[in-house]
Amino acid sequence: YKNTMESWEKKTMSIQANLYQEPMQQIDKVNAVTVVYNHFGNIKDTVRATGFSDSTVRRYVNMARLPEQLQTAIKIGDISLRIALYAVDLYGYDSNMPDADINAMLETAKAMQKLASKQRKYVKETIQRYPDQKIPDIIESVKSKQHSAHEFTVTVESDTYERIDAFKKKERINTVPLAAVDLIHDGLDSNEV
Repeated sequence: YKNTMESWEKKTMSIQANLYQEPMQQIDKVNAVTVVYNHFGNIKDTVRATGFSDSTVRRYVNMARLPEQLQTAIKIGDISLRIALYAVDLYGYDSNMPDADINAMLETAKAMQKLASKQRKYVKETIQRYPDQKIPDIIESVKSKQHSAHEFTVTVESDTYERIDAFKKKERINTVPLAAVDLIHDGLDSNEV
């Protein structure tokens, strides 16, 4: 570690050192990745320098475009970064929109935080189909809609359970079973099944 190093180099070293010690807080990771991204100006070099995945770097860099109220809600743990980005995208938010309803986006993010990934996907699809319908009304409709459900029991090793629990905490999902359902949905969607 040299005083002559540029700030992005110091942040990269900090990320790598912290990954092997105490887990870094998400906001610290976001700040460090953003500094490295601002130096390189592209995702590819930021991925190489930080060791984070392409999707994680994109998500962290996008946090800078969030309204301050949503960034604060992420910092205090009310919502996850992923859900905040999802909510502002539903509103088509751009930081150059002076009359954007930030409170509506924040309330939407809080409501979306309580939905399963499949329900969030349905909300997004419904908004695309019916753009004149109000987002809170769509969310309420999705929450009240009865879906046929199938229950099954799965036995997992303790390390797998701990990983699901960590995902639950990271994404601020209410229960481990809901977190497992989200992971299953995401896995099926990413494999186009």
